[in-house]
Formats: sequence, C-alpha cells, structure tokens
Amino acid sequence: FVIGCGLTFLETAANPYVTELGDRETAASRLNLAQSFNGLGCICAPVIGGMLLFSGNGDANIALPYTVMGVIVLSVALIFFRIRLPEMALFCYEIAEISINSFFINYVTDDGWLDAHEAAIVLSFGGLGLFMIGRIIGSWIMSYIRAEKVLFICAIFTVLGALFVTLNLGTLSKGALFACYIFEAIMFPTIFAISLRGLGDYTKRASSFLMMSPIGGAVGPLLMGYVADISTMSFSFVVPLFGYAVVLIYSYMVMAKKLR
Repeated sequence: FVIGCGLTFLETAANPYVTELGDRETAASRLNLAQSFNGLGCICAPVIGGMLLFSGNGDANIALPYTVMGVIVLSVALIFFRIRLPEMALFCYEIAEISINSFFINYVTDDGWLDAHEAAIVLSFGGLGLFMIGRIIGSWIMSYIRAEKVLFICAIFTVLGALFVTLNLGTLSKGALFACYIFEAIMFPTIFAISLRGLGDYTKRASSFLMMSPIGGAVGPLLMGYVADISTMSFSFVVPLFGYAVVLIYSYMVMAKKLR
C-alpha cells in the first residue's frame, strides 16, 4: 500500500513535467513512452496474484489480497467522495481498462478455454504484455502523427473490440479482447497530455485533479460484475464498451476542434 501510494504521488508529480519537456505537439508521445515502463509492474502483478490465489487449494490465500484491496478502495472512495472529477473521458477510460483487467480471468475460464492459473499467466504475458508493447509503439507513432488522430483511431478499434466480445463470437471475441489491450494502451497518457495543453501555471494543479480519475477503476468492476450476474460474462463487456465509446466521442471532438 505504501509503495503504491508513493508511486502514485511520483506519477502525479512527474506527468506535468514530462509534458513540458520539449515540444508540446509531441507531449503525448513523451508521456506514453515514460509510462510504458509501468507495463513491467502490470505484467508481474497477475503472475504474483495468480500464484497466491490459484496455487494449491487457495483456501488460506484468498482472504488477504481481497481484504487489502477492499481497504484501499474504501479509503479512496471516502477521500474522494465529495470531489468533482474534472475529466470525464479519462474517468470512463479507467472504467474500461480496470473492468477488463478485473474480469479477464473470469471471461477466459467461463467457457473452459483456460483454467485460472493459466489465465493469470496469459493475462500477464499476453494481455498486459501487449499493453506495454502497444504503448511503446504508440509513443513512436505519435512522434510523426498527431496525438488526437492516433487516439481517435485507437478508440475506434477498442470500441469494435469490446463490441465483438459483448456479442460472444467465439474465437473472434477472444482475439478482440487482446486487441483491446493493444489499442487502449496509449489512451491514459494521451488524454492526460491533451487535457493539459495550454494551461500554463495551472498545469500542476490540473494534473493533480486528473490523477483522481483512476477512481473509475473502482466503479467499473462493480458495474461489470452486476451486469454479469444478471446476464452473461460476455454481455458484461458492455460496460467497458461504454467507456471506450466516451473516449471515442472525446477524441473526435478534440480532433475536430484542432482541425478548425
């Protein structure tokens, strides 16, 4: 918990400075490259969690990680209960990203495609590995193509990917799920960088507010779990579909405004 809070603080402080270290037109590219290294932690976490939760009978290991996560989520909810979130697109992206990560194992084990232990490995080196690769490639692409256009194209593919999963199209749906990891990778740092453009002296304060948007990660899994309970695991991906759709609308509006 202490390490997580420390890393969040450092990320909050560093993000606005990364956007200012060079040409503002390539700020999104720099921020994507800087945050690509977060993928290492993302890859390791499911492996460790899978070893803890799915080794042996798991009876003695299940309570602790969920208790810790519950305390953290409750603490964040209490702290930010009355804070107005300033960037809806970023909030909705977090709903989509964390929902998919949270229910990946449930989804791929639901039809017997993988067992829980195998799913944890695939999530780490498959889904989150692709996420890291997508962010690195995306940072390079945005050195040559405007960030707004890249965000718009990636948003289209994530919407299509989430839609295919929702429609439960078998192997195509599973492939689409992995595609979501690739194309969503650039979204957080890109939206972050675009939102900070031209704020001048307000950059650091705005950055702090934007870093509150990951609270969407506490909302998304709750909604997705509820939808899964009343329908099917595949249809519950309508929740991240909604999140990606908001990002698509946001990216289109920003791109259209830039072209005026």
